[in-house]
Amino acid sequence: MGGIRFNWLTLKNFLSYGNAPTKIDFTDGGTTLILGEDLDDAGTGSNGVGKTVLINALVYVLYDKPISDMSKDELVNNINKKHMEVTVEFEKDDNTYYIRRVRKEKAGAAGNYVQVFKNGDDITESSVDLANKQITKILGIPYELFVRIVAFSATLTPFLDLPVRHPQQANQTDIIEELFNFKMLTEKATILKDKIKITTNKIKTVTEKIGYLEAEKERHERQLVSAEARVNNWVASNEKEIASLNKMLARIKDVDFEAERKLHAELVEAEKKLQTAKHESSDIGRAIDDLETKSNKIEDELETLRSDTCPYCLQEYKDAQNKIKEKEKALATFNADLDELGKLFEEAHAEVQILSKERDRINKAITVDNFDELLDIKSKSEQYQAKLEELLKGNNPHIESLEELKAIELEEIPYNEMEELKKHNVHEKFLLKLLTDKNSFVRKVLLNKNIPFLNTRVAHYLSQLGLPHTVEFSHAMTANISQFDRPMSFGQLSNGQRARINLALSFAFRDVLESMHEKINVCMLDEVLDVGLNSSGVAAAARMLKRKARDEGLSLFIITHRDEIDSAFDRVMTVQMSKGFSYIKEAA
Repeated sequence: MGGIRFNWLTLKNFLSYGNAPTKIDFTDGGTTLILGEDLDDAGTGSNGVGKTVLINALVYVLYDKPISDMSKDELVNNINKKHMEVTVEFEKDDNTYYIRRVRKEKAGAAGNYVQVFKNGDDITESSVDLANKQITKILGIPYELFVRIVAFSATLTPFLDLPVRHPQQANQTDIIEELFNFKMLTEKATILKDKIKITTNKIKTVTEKIGYLEAEKERHERQLVSAEARVNNWVASNEKEIASLNKMLARIKDVDFEAERKLHAELVEAEKKLQTAKHESSDIGRAIDDLETKSNKIEDELETLRSDTCPYCLQEYKDAQNKIKEKEKALATFNADLDELGKLFEEAHAEVQILSKERDRINKAITVDNFDELLDIKSKSEQYQAKLEELLKGNNPHIESLEELKAIELEEIPYNEMEELKKHNVHEKFLLKLLTDKNSFVRKVLLNKNIPFLNTRVAHYLSQLGLPHTVEFSHAMTANISQFDRPMSFGQLSNGQRARINLALSFAFRDVLESMHEKINVCMLDEVLDVGLNSSGVAAAARMLKRKARDEGLSLFIITHRDEIDSAFDRVMTVQMSKGFSYIKEAA
């Protein structure tokens, strides 16, 4: 925050001030006592003539609300009832700002507005709320701090009467944090939270992108594997078919088809003769078996008959001899037939052996087992040869697809970007912790730097105001009050003691703010000398105020009803009231 130098303030139709613009110059420096005078002698003396209005106007034009507890419509002059206007000009960071607030310029919401100018250019935000935030940002001082160090009213709740912490109203902790620029840390933390959200969203986006690209890469790899398989399968199939054709064509090379045909014909004939001979040999063998069965049966019958027994009923057989002769004759016939058949069987068996050898000889001479198949190959040899040449010259139809897939350049998967984002996210969260954790070294550094200075300045002003009490702020940002090492609460103090502490805190806070940044050229005090201070206390406060204004080139305006210090200040500005309207008489 740069130094703030207020140049002037104007107001018209603001509370008791009328339609003629009233201007207050802030550039003269020194102390100005603001007195009141009722020209109509309505019996109110100097009360209610419009002195506090000046402080309310300065606070209102900057923050859209006065110090006094009243609505914004109540700020409009209740006689004229329209076109209230307050303006202020100040300089900051080598820029000149002009703020204009207007109310009830015309009927409806359009008659209430604010304008913000920077070096003559209109920079007003799109709404009053945004413009209010804009002005506070330009000033760098929030309302609760401004009304305690720039425009300070005795009617304002004393700092030490505020709750230490409260989520919805002014409290000690928030004001001290604003004073020590902890609110700046909070603002930076808010910005950092937004950045963390952006980084988190980027991580989410990159994660989704990585997932998509990984799936795309996996799909591409599957396509490559499939394409390579098709290429390899075609090669394997082609080689297999070439090998098969070569084998077939090799089978008919150097073959004497006429000799082979003759051998196969001889083989067929030899096989036929062999089978015929085997059948004949088999038939003779069966006939021999049949005769041997019959011969064995007759021999069994003869053995029974020779014991004069019937071979069928096993009874005594009286004509056994005749039957024996009959059977012996039949047996002789069978044996003769068996001898004949035995010779025939030997001849047939010998024939089978001869034919088998002949068949085996032909088989050995044959070089092609399946001659018909060989003949088929021969008849198609030209076709097979053409096919072979086609296969040998053929190009793999799947290579082009494979090469196209290989040529595809997939987008690089952003693993490095993800790693950097994660590192950045960790760094951002660490910084956020430094900004928000009350035990972080950043906050401790600020406290260690500012708490001692604050306590020193409070002690300095309390000494000038003649109060023996000690007020010290701890690193927990709470104030401890003591007298002669005896702890006390703020409520235990007298009104005069409380008034001295309030004034000391106001200027100590101001010193801390200015030590961290730059000076503010205006301070307005409303009746802060009137509550609880005795004559010596008022005199001490007046001396302190005059010394501070002189040493710091401060334009200090004091509203008070204490007559004993009328001559203690550099000049007097009189606010006069006549016929319900306030006017400012030139300072003397």
